[in-house]
Amino acid sequence: ALPAPLIKQLRNHRREQAADRLAAGSAWEDLDLVFCTPTGAPIDSRDDWVEWRDLLAEANVRPARVHDARHTAATLLLEQGIDIRVVQQILGHSQLSQTERYTHVTRTLSKDAANRMTGVLWADDSEDHGESQLQPELQPETIMTGRKAPKSPGQGQWGGWGSNPRPADYESAALTG
Repeated sequence: ALPAPLIKQLRNHRREQAADRLAAGSAWEDLDLVFCTPTGAPIDSRDDWVEWRDLLAEANVRPARVHDARHTAATLLLEQGIDIRVVQQILGHSQLSQTERYTHVTRTLSKDAANRMTGVLWADDSEDHGESQLQPELQPETIMTGRKAPKSPGQGQWGGWGSNPRPADYESAALTG
């Protein structure tokens, strides 16, 4: 799947390439390339690099490798809420771990996660919390079930290993909440 504006740009590029083909006549090298010289030959990698470098400078972006654009694209997709498995498919990775190495957690992603947790844990509170922080007086078992679970000896504030909610806790919270 391609974004509609990109499809439009590729169609325009195809029309321009058809005009180049006509202008080149018998000098056209038919190698079935999407991006090529005005005679159909492959673009020299050095020329591609110079064009990339100039594009970055024009956009006031620090120097970077062309490959770094893949990392940026993957991270931007995650920031848009695209599932990492879809990002994996777009990048053509066979392993999810490879996609995870490509993506970077940005402040935007971290803030989004905090805001989503605020919406889930403090949904009834209409105040804007700004920088989200967990409130220590709220314990997971109280949030999930609406009742306070007794602490066994040695458990910390959050209830220790045994405090993870079980599916039954979700069900009872949904029924009583």
